[in-house]
Amino acid sequence: MVLVFIDKPTDARLKAVCSAIPDILHEIQGSVANHCKNSVALYKVHRDAQRHVMKGHRSKPDRVGQRVFCDAFLIAFSRTLKVTAEQKCAADNVLKFLVTYIKYLKKQDENGIENVNPEDEDQACLTERRPIEPRFTKSVLAFLMDGFEAKDKSVRFRVVHTLSELLHSKVTLGDDDLRARLERTLLRDSDSQIRARAGSCLALLCSLDGCVREGVQETLEELYEVMQFDDKPEVRKAILCNLPVDRTTLDHILPHLRDREQTIRKAIYTQVLTPQVSPKDGSPAYCHPSSIKPSQRLAALAGLDDREDGVQKAAEEFIDAWLNAPEPENGQEAAQYDALERLVCLLKFFRVQKREEKELRLVCLMVKTVLKNNSDICDNIGFQDLAYWREDAVPEEALLIRSVAQYFLDAKRDNKLDGRLEEMLPTVAEMAQIIAVRCGVLLQAAEQDDELSARFILIQLLELAVHLDYSDYVGTNVMRQCMIQPKLPEELFDPCLDVLVALVQSESDFIQTVVELVHDILDASESDEEPVETQDLESAPQDPDSSAGSADDKAKRRLRCLRLCRTMLERVEMPVERYSLLKAIIEDLIYPVVKTTESSPAEGTDHKAPEDSTSAALYEVGVRSLCLASLVCESLAPVVFDRATRTICDDEVSLEVKLIYLQAIFDLVVKYKHLLDSDGKGILVKMNKSQQLEVTITMRFTPHSPVYVVLEEKISVNTHEGRHPETLATICQGLAKLLHSGILDSPDALRELYKTLILPETAGNHALRQCLDHFFEEYSTSHPKNQMRMQEIFKSVFVDLVQRRKEDDPVTLPILCNKFVHYTSYLNLKRNVSNDPEAQFRLIESMLIIILKEPSLQKGHRKDLFRSLSDNWSAPSNLPKFNSDDSFATSSTILVFGIKILIDKVKACRPPRDSHPSKWFGLFETAFTTRYQTLLEPMSDDEFRELEQLERIFEEVKDIFPDDEDVVAEPRTRGQKRRSLNFMAKGNDCENIKPVIHEINPPKRRRVSTTTDEDDDEARLDQCMSRLLSPAMGDGAEADDEGETSWDSILDTTRGPDDSDEEEEIQQSLLDVGED
Repeated sequence: MVLVFIDKPTDARLKAVCSAIPDILHEIQGSVANHCKNSVALYKVHRDAQRHVMKGHRSKPDRVGQRVFCDAFLIAFSRTLKVTAEQKCAADNVLKFLVTYIKYLKKQDENGIENVNPEDEDQACLTERRPIEPRFTKSVLAFLMDGFEAKDKSVRFRVVHTLSELLHSKVTLGDDDLRARLERTLLRDSDSQIRARAGSCLALLCSLDGCVREGVQETLEELYEVMQFDDKPEVRKAILCNLPVDRTTLDHILPHLRDREQTIRKAIYTQVLTPQVSPKDGSPAYCHPSSIKPSQRLAALAGLDDREDGVQKAAEEFIDAWLNAPEPENGQEAAQYDALERLVCLLKFFRVQKREEKELRLVCLMVKTVLKNNSDICDNIGFQDLAYWREDAVPEEALLIRSVAQYFLDAKRDNKLDGRLEEMLPTVAEMAQIIAVRCGVLLQAAEQDDELSARFILIQLLELAVHLDYSDYVGTNVMRQCMIQPKLPEELFDPCLDVLVALVQSESDFIQTVVELVHDILDASESDEEPVETQDLESAPQDPDSSAGSADDKAKRRLRCLRLCRTMLERVEMPVERYSLLKAIIEDLIYPVVKTTESSPAEGTDHKAPEDSTSAALYEVGVRSLCLASLVCESLAPVVFDRATRTICDDEVSLEVKLIYLQAIFDLVVKYKHLLDSDGKGILVKMNKSQQLEVTITMRFTPHSPVYVVLEEKISVNTHEGRHPETLATICQGLAKLLHSGILDSPDALRELYKTLILPETAGNHALRQCLDHFFEEYSTSHPKNQMRMQEIFKSVFVDLVQRRKEDDPVTLPILCNKFVHYTSYLNLKRNVSNDPEAQFRLIESMLIIILKEPSLQKGHRKDLFRSLSDNWSAPSNLPKFNSDDSFATSSTILVFGIKILIDKVKACRPPRDSHPSKWFGLFETAFTTRYQTLLEPMSDDEFRELEQLERIFEEVKDIFPDDEDVVAEPRTRGQKRRSLNFMAKGNDCENIKPVIHEINPPKRRRVSTTTDEDDDEARLDQCMSRLLSPAMGDGAEADDEGETSWDSILDTTRGPDDSDEEEEIQQSLLDVGED
């Protein structure tokens, strides 16, 4: 390379070389097909510019050509940072070319294209090879970092978008200050798209750094915080999809499988988890089932029970990737094993014997997913070897066969795989033998792990035994004896009683069997104490520890009996009056335990929480059993209702007991709804000013003495201000149950429940949010009457949200409006009971009335309503359709007339003042008049007023008059350019002039209630005169923020050669008018 020495950077030779850069960038804007060719051309320019050097300090050449080339390129590139929508495609092509060119430079550096002649003495200091790409990339990065704090958000977006594309293309950006500046500026930007790009850049930088360099961990912590608290889904998604994946980051990624945004939940599976099961580039398989922690494996199954089909499909693909993944240690392909062996190996990673039932449900869903996609497993599974199941079965196989049976049962209900369940299951006698042997193994298990495995296998077998056919009575006695073993663990009560229900002939036999078992346990307790009672008092040892141990054993036996009774009561449906044995158990065992525990340690107080764990468990199980008994024993209902009334306000009672009593109150209302107060005050719901939800329930168990309960809960994130989030969630769940069943039919309750849902204070109460979200979806789509209820509460909910609106409120006004549009659409009804659009029409009517009448609305609030009208009904096809022969045609026609009156009233009295709301309202009005043109054409205003059905609408709008602020001028039309002041000399033509305001506080336009043409002309002349005589005129003031130019610049560019005399006359006339 021959060097060219120049004296200054502006040398003509160097300029001539760099002048080709704009031509190259102009050519690449049209297409990406010529990027490779233009990369070669630009590289030649780059090499040619690099030859130009200046003699620097100590005769060391200064690479001025490199700097001039970079400056010339960046100046041309900077024009792509602020582009319009039409220019976006060209700007994106330039950005793609930048990525292509940097990759080309790197390739040329690796190939050693830059060669220096060491024999040339002038190049003695350049004998070492210096790559071009790092220096060019550093210049580009420095240029982009200068744009992080640009005032224009479009520039900031293009800058961070360029940086994101460079990082996604694996371009090395080694500036240590880049992460810190991104965190400090763009990650906290007000625009969500900029925050999303900045978050993805930071995540990619952490991934490239490998979490080794200093400061990366702090950046990750910052990203975790943004993922958790940023309310924009695009920001959370951008960070989640670009974070480095390992055991540490998975702890922060997997909880977002419960994110409220569907696209995020799906993207985690498709873009994060599935690609990391068996990476193609040879990197570590961080998401292989053997590489992640057990808790992370369970969390990764969350998408299998997602309500969205797309998320479920993505989760199923992830499970298939798990099933077919090779072993990471030896790389052995999974295809060498059959599907059944692979599935059993996969289940071993979950340690199923140590999981709770909620966690096992997800594992069972995983098994069903595998069965659905691998039919060969179903053909090879069953009880072929009974001896194996008696002795050598493992927990994973027990769970597998239970899941297969449930899969066959579900398929049988859908008329698929009929008969496969009966073929797989053994007979009753064979299953009874297996269960009897497994019971013995459980009772003889010495080590804890063996006991866990034996218990787990037995529970799975009992779950299978429920589906056996007991009609031939073969083996039923053996099975019955297995179910009533007094020494069975309490964890087996539920499955054993389920089998017992299937065994017995009637509910009375079931109750009798359980009661006998309870008596056997109690009799065994008394028999153990008899020898001590018959001893001689003098010879008997007085050991207080022995008596305490005996009392503790007795309490544990009673606790065991209570849990057995509770499990039985959960399965009893008929009234207790039919069963004397059950009534005796309630009176002799359940009620005394609750009464004694509450009263004995009180010492002046009705309720006091038990201190030791056994007494606390005894009290809790006793309360739950008593509440269940009250549902089948009406005489016990007043007692439970009264105890619940006093207990839920007692701070000394545990939270678990309070929740049990709260649930019992609502269950009693559902069960004995005929006993609610008939005066219309059975259930009252309100929210006071301190955001405290108050529910008053009045029951008349006796005709003349009503019993009422008041449930109060302060809605707050801080559990110290309210009681607990669980109590509020339980109250809301109970109210939702009453509303959905029709027992409670109160718009007030529905309104307060919806306000509770959207309050920012309940954002962290996931149980409440999930329940109420599902409730309102089901409630509004179940019946047209419920849709009418939803539109009735819209106005009050909207106004309440306006009055307490906060910047960080996750529920915005447009989101609220769209929600109610969904709730009131007859197209969303699950049962096609009606296609009456009354609820939708009423909602439109409510929106227009809020625009007209609500005094608390500000400009932005009305803007949101106009936008919602346009978003949902800007096309005629989106508006409801009905025929003249429909039963509701008359009422719908009246509603259409009423909406038309409201639209005209909005245009006359509350028209939108900005361009966007005006456009949105115009789209809605055009769509409405087009859709119902045949109905509206024959009617005039006088005919509307003659309709009696429209009296309500006219009554609503009769007191609405135009405000001064709502009277707006006609928008200025485009087409005529600004002219010189001689244009004003022609009478009233001066009204076409729009002077530019230069003052900080310009004179306000005079407002009068009634004006004449002369007054208007005089006002316009006053305005023109004030601007002509202003000191700001003539001083060369710069343009204002709207892009307007000063009057001097206009005069300089538009004044003709003969205009000066006429203009002086006009100015004199204006001065004369001002003096008058």
